[in-house]
Amino acid sequence: MGYFTHKSQPVKSLRTVSPRSPGKTNCLVATPTLEMGVNIGVLDMALMRNVPPRASNYWQRAGRAGREERMAVVVTYCRRSNHDRYFFDDPLRLLGGTIEVPAFNLRNPLMVAKHIHSAILSEVLLRSDEPRESGERVKDILDVLFPTFIRSYLLYEENHFLDSPTSAALLRTLLAQMKAALADRLVSLFAQHWPEEAAELADRAAIERVIDETADQLDVVIKRLHRRLTWARSTRSDLHRKKDAGPIEREEEQLLRRCDEFINSILTSDRQTYTLTVLAVEGYLPGYGVYDGGIVASARRGVARQSGPQSFDLTRSDVIALREFIPGNRLYANRGSFYVARYHMGADDTARIRTLRGAWAG
Repeated sequence: MGYFTHKSQPVKSLRTVSPRSPGKTNCLVATPTLEMGVNIGVLDMALMRNVPPRASNYWQRAGRAGREERMAVVVTYCRRSNHDRYFFDDPLRLLGGTIEVPAFNLRNPLMVAKHIHSAILSEVLLRSDEPRESGERVKDILDVLFPTFIRSYLLYEENHFLDSPTSAALLRTLLAQMKAALADRLVSLFAQHWPEEAAELADRAAIERVIDETADQLDVVIKRLHRRLTWARSTRSDLHRKKDAGPIEREEEQLLRRCDEFINSILTSDRQTYTLTVLAVEGYLPGYGVYDGGIVASARRGVARQSGPQSFDLTRSDVIALREFIPGNRLYANRGSFYVARYHMGADDTARIRTLRGAWAG
């Protein structure tokens, strides 16, 4: 029996396959990301637990089987959803559907900046391996500003909360010293792979500008995380005082639970607080998918709902969030449907929780 995961998280992918023997099935269980280029030649059958959204998704997943023998059995389980029933009634609409040519806008300065930040971090990591004091100094800066988990940004080792967030001043000084060499390296890198029609976003002047702003942008993210934690602690304290004085409303109970979960995830170094993952979600580094971004929806199922995770987060870019997280819109995720109940308009001193309607419904 095999299991395969593929996530940008601090856990190793699990991939185990049992030996072929009578009475046993040699198989691999995978998330849909298996379609993204994994070639396992010995697979001769693919089973999909639901109908993929588009023809391209279907053929990518089906094409993982039969690579060696050029023959395969592909079984697709159709659920009772409108989408699956639609293609069950007329499978040729999926099998013969149009596969659109992917398109991506490379004239995107925000995207370029994320990749430059990533390239800078790679170069700094290489610099940390240098012998003697120079390498040790760089390694110390990385330990402070790119720790394994974000709790190091926000707490002392003794589990006391920091009054002010970690500063990126050390990174600013280091990058100023490395600027010329970094710019040379990045100009050469982008010259090899970046299209001419978007060359102005990756010329020397643009790259040097991003290098100059790299530490400042990290400061912005760390301060945002600190404000968010401060707000959660303050809100939790206020709700506990109110709860001690008398009953609180259902929405307030949900908000209190959410604050507890958020604070505990940082205290316990939950995998969702892995630093590189958080920096990607916050828009500082490239993310795992094009839909990720700095807008987070925190969903919680009703007590009666047993299927799927009890609570989870959905992250979206600003533009997509404007479409999906609008008042009255219903979201479908993890075997449930949800609607927007609250907006938090910013983790700062003037932020307020605005109730729009009811609570998250699953």
